[in-house]
Amino acid sequence: MSRRGFFVATLGYFSLLAHKIRPMVTIIRTTNTVRLSFLQALLRDAGIHAEVFDGNISALEAGIGAFPRRLVVNDAWEGAARRVLEQAEELYDD
Repeated sequence: MSRRGFFVATLGYFSLLAHKIRPMVTIIRTTNTVRLSFLQALLRDAGIHAEVFDGNISALEAGIGAFPRRLVVNDAWEGAARRVLEQAEELYDD
């Protein structure tokens, strides 16, 4: 197999996946890890998958809480996630 053939196949694979990749939207920024866990549980119970971005920064900051973690959801679920957190009166950054 030529090297050129490998790259063409690889690019074809990624182009198949590209239409399934959706942008993520930040819902909450917080330095409170306990609140972050609570918000994830609220969204999980509502059937909304959420991810925590910047969670590993604590290794660099020595646990002082200077850098907020971001709770993000798929942009298609943004409205539903905001409604869930608004009903729980948890839709604010701290």
